[in-house]
Amino acid sequence: MLRHLCRCRPAYAGLVLSCTAFTFATPGMAATARCVADSAQLAAALVDANAANADPQFLIKLRTGTFSATPSGFRVAPQRGGQILRLSGGYSDAGCQNKTYGPARTTLVGATNRHALEFTLGIGDLAGGQLRLQDVDLTNSDFGGASGGACLSGTVYPGNTAVVERVATRDCRAPWGTDASIWLANHGILTLRNVQARSGTANYNGGIGVITSGSGLSRLAQVSVTTTQSSAGNAVFSGLRLSNDGNAVAHLSNSVIWGNDPDPGTADLAVHGPGITLTRVHYGTLLGTPAANLAPGTGDPGFVAANDPHLRADSILVDSGATDPVGGSGPLDLDGNLRTQGVALDVGAHERPVPDAIFWNGFDFTD
Repeated sequence: MLRHLCRCRPAYAGLVLSCTAFTFATPGMAATARCVADSAQLAAALVDANAANADPQFLIKLRTGTFSATPSGFRVAPQRGGQILRLSGGYSDAGCQNKTYGPARTTLVGATNRHALEFTLGIGDLAGGQLRLQDVDLTNSDFGGASGGACLSGTVYPGNTAVVERVATRDCRAPWGTDASIWLANHGILTLRNVQARSGTANYNGGIGVITSGSGLSRLAQVSVTTTQSSAGNAVFSGLRLSNDGNAVAHLSNSVIWGNDPDPGTADLAVHGPGITLTRVHYGTLLGTPAANLAPGTGDPGFVAANDPHLRADSILVDSGATDPVGGSGPLDLDGNLRTQGVALDVGAHERPVPDAIFWNGFDFTD
């Protein structure tokens, strides 16, 4: 059995947070944990994780630093059903025992013919697979493919689950493709939270695209998208698009999509199809009609800078988020700061710290 113990630090006013051990492997289930420090080690670990005889639980810990795409790329594609795979960055020591939360310290870089990271869950009708991607920064300024997701490209087939949290994308460029920052096709269950996309460019949509089909369920919360652009002359949106078909359901909550393509005819947020609910979403312009649009916001969100969606003290997004967004807000924001620090959740990927906030570094969260 493998355990990763969390450690507590005292907080203000003598308060001490209690925490419990996170057990990665359960009795009777074989588990593998890999600590990887360079691109070759990461590629090798993924080959082993994707093997048909891989352990049912597989943890890949990424050291701080930069991992550049190998000729085969970084691809998660399990060949066995029911596998639980976790890919997590921010480990700072040779044994991968000390972890810092947030994407700033571990970067995956794509290439002309490779996404920074790609995943497929449910190959050949395999079911029960779970992927958790955490605490990584993704960038790719030179993607030449016509597909989506220069930085992150993923497919979740029925009966499988993916969680993407505390992930940032920047400078994702796909001049011949779509949804340059993140492209996700979901037929299962997808949760995407505390995620930021900025400075992405594509033929159509330099930001995030989530396509939910069949009976798929997509839950997006605490997302920030800014300074993305579409290069095609007939493009009508760049920022975030949600597209549903069949009985698919998609929720977008406590998120800000603002300051994207400067063309006034290009919307920041685009929705298409049934079953899409927006809850406390702040945007510049909206294309399409969701099934519900609860407590929307517009106007200057109060970003620290044009390309930095951290919130100023006077931002209208501070303490204005909905409680308990669908899919959860997560215990930490994109930077590893505690959620909630004021009277309510902030909108977007960044929670603005308040004085004397509790310092969390060294906790091994699983949610």
